[in-house]
Amino acid sequence: MSPATVERLVTDGHDVEWVGAWTRDPGDREILTFSREAERVLVTIDRGFGALAMRGRRASVGLIVIRRTAAIDHAWLVNRVIRLHAADLAAGAVIVASLTKIRVRWPPADA
Repeated sequence: MSPATVERLVTDGHDVEWVGAWTRDPGDREILTFSREAERVLVTIDRGFGALAMRGRRASVGLIVIRRTAAIDHAWLVNRVIRLHAADLAAGAVIVASLTKIRVRWPPADA
């Protein structure tokens, strides 16, 4: 996510931990683990996180994967997904979202 998206989400009242501010990139598995342990929804443009959560059976608190959306619209889309699907995210859903479509997916029960 871009710094502008992070800034907008903070302005909109979200408590944001931006991986881009970390001193090193620990890799997708560690980021997903951090998200789960910190009980934070993970927002990303990287489809690899969705694959980890779904096929890799790695539980998450909730995951929003943004697809085919210009960076300038990311914060608006994240706010929309949270507004419409807060309960699904809290229950661990993987939500793939674009400006035209939102798809809610559920990881395997034993994730």
